Amino acid sequence: NDEEEDSLFTEIPKDQYKEEELPSVLAYPFWYEPHPISIWACNELKKQIEQCSNSHWTHNFGLVQQQPNASTTTSTTATSTKEETKKDFVVGKMFGVLIVRTTATDDDDDESSSSQTTTTKLGYLKAYSGTLQGCTSQDGFCPIIYDRTHDAQGFFNVGEEELNQINYKTNQLQNNPERKKRNERLIDAQQRSREALAYAKKKQKANKEKRRLQREEMKRKCSNDDNDDDYISSSSKQYKDFEEQMKQESAFDQREFKALKAKHKKEVQEKQKLVNEIEEEIEYLKKSRKEKSNKL
Repeated sequence: NDEEEDSLFTEIPKDQYKEEELPSVLAYPFWYEPHPISIWACNELKKQIEQCSNSHWTHNFGLVQQQPNASTTTSTTATSTKEETKKDFVVGKMFGVLIVRTTATDDDDDESSSSQTTTTKLGYLKAYSGTLQGCTSQDGFCPIIYDRTHDAQGFFNVGEEELNQINYKTNQLQNNPERKKRNERLIDAQQRSREALAYAKKKQKANKEKRRLQREEMKRKCSNDDNDDDYISSSSKQYKDFEEQMKQESAFDQREFKALKAKHKKEVQEKQKLVNEIEEEIEYLKKSRKEKSNKL
């Protein structure tokens, strides 16, 4: 009827376009440059969406900062869970506009005349995909052609409820304080590992330099100008024993560093495993949601 058509049709002011610049045919829908008048209509719709989000719409597009509600975060019922998900979880929604022209024919007021007057108006229709706030139609938006949500136990409604549950679980995991604690423990373990290994390497390097100086000192002692055969023989044995001691000290430093590295590696791996438990579950839920959403 005319009243319904008027509520769906939004007229475009004449100063926003020029008749001669309007296209005569529809653009190819998969590859085209939007006409300026279409862009203008989209911007007008954006303003309306922002206004509705600030007033009566509870769907969270991510445009308005939502404040957590303490009374809903502890609820465990399916209904409250669904409502909490809608308020707290940012979910996008596809909107569209279609530029149209209306034509009306009126009979002239002069009873003696049989002529008619034709008037046209340029405007746009607006619509959205799926449901918004649980409804397939909102005031001023074109209704859907087929209401697949009419059956409460139908495929779409059941599937949407599953998606809401997945959104809720994902949101709970992402904002779980334990997730933050585990990440902080992992970062702390990684930092302590870097510091401990850096100190150990520095100590290892200092010990190596110390052994180098000790070798030079021993070589000077063993190269004494005294040609006594007994002295040379004893000095040679003394140097060999000394060199063996240096090798053992070097091997000890390497074993100590390797043990320290293994200890911190194990600690980091344990902390990483705890972090992965939550992160992998979040990724699984996201993947599951995507697969289920594609089937709807």
